[in-house]
Amino acid sequence: MYKLLEHIYLIIYIVVNVGAIVILVAAFRSPKLARILLSAIFLWGCWAILKMAYSSPRDILSFEAPTIKLYRNLFTGWFSQHIQLVAVVVGFLHGFVAFSLLLKGHIYRIGLIMGAIFLIIISPFGQGAAFPCPLILAVAMIVLLRYKTRFIWEPGAIPGLIKPGAHLLRPTSNTY
Repeated sequence: MYKLLEHIYLIIYIVVNVGAIVILVAAFRSPKLARILLSAIFLWGCWAILKMAYSSPRDILSFEAPTIKLYRNLFTGWFSQHIQLVAVVVGFLHGFVAFSLLLKGHIYRIGLIMGAIFLIIISPFGQGAAFPCPLILAVAMIVLLRYKTRFIWEPGAIPGLIKPGAHLLRPTSNTY
């Protein structure tokens, strides 16, 4: 049974890291798609962390201990005494990042920077964070800082779905 769990974990680990590489490529080739995928990841993280914070906060301590001593001391010291508070704050920050990736302007940039910092911070959790996935996703978020942004729902925001300049409410001349 243990071998089966190892194989399942390995498959999940590979899929997660391949997914991170796909998002990195999308950040260069289709930034809007990368934004949607990253937003979905952070939204899922928000839900998962808040659910765990309210239903079984002690389970958070069962994650793999970080490899850096400072993190290990924080994780087993102060954090272990304030699990629910920290988890709720982290969950809401995940939600902010997820929401900000759909917007534009300063909020969007702040969300990208916060998301990248968070991903870099969790990297020392090693296999528990599916390393190097967090670093790959952080690079993707940094790459997204290069582009001018629009709201995700604006016409042309997602190439191929809505033609740029198309008006959703006004019929075109060839519809009659």
